[in-house]
Amino acid sequence: MLLKKKGFPEVDELVFCTVTSVQSHSVFVKLEEYGLSGMIHISEVAPGRIRNIRDFVVENKPVVCKAISISQERGHIDLTLRRVTESQRRAKVNDVKQEQKAEKIIELVAKQLNVPVAQLYAQVSEKISGRFRSLFEAFMAIAKGEASIDGLSLPKSVSEALNDAVVQRIKPPIVEIKGRLALASYDSDG
Repeated sequence: MLLKKKGFPEVDELVFCTVTSVQSHSVFVKLEEYGLSGMIHISEVAPGRIRNIRDFVVENKPVVCKAISISQERGHIDLTLRRVTESQRRAKVNDVKQEQKAEKIIELVAKQLNVPVAQLYAQVSEKISGRFRSLFEAFMAIAKGEASIDGLSLPKSVSEALNDAVVQRIKPPIVEIKGRLALASYDSDG
């Protein structure tokens, strides 16, 4: 992931992690969005009694955790797996996949223009950071026609290549609603 947040996560924030080490009473993970490491105590892995912690977590497996306590002075981040609901986990994984899709578009455009990917990513994300929550959200607004790349004041070659890539790669969802409506009136002047 190119997106790196600064500082520490907030308490109760969902974070995307990769398991780095499984010990007998704890699990160590790398917080992908922050570039930091955190720990999950065995009591926060799953509800109930845990006989073998490796039944629930495996090294190098991506997991969605919730931050439960943060000590910035010591650099400790305590996380939980068991307090993350299935819907929260799905939503976070979906957000990560969408952001990765947006990053792939940036990589494609950088390759076309022979520009370093990190440089183009920084340039584009700096321009959209004030108006949109994420890169994918900005690209979706552009694909729907709700926003324009021209408004980001990027160089013309970058704007054109990025606009073409976004329109080709991101398709806004189309919803069709069908139904039958039956009206009846029992009044005399009906």
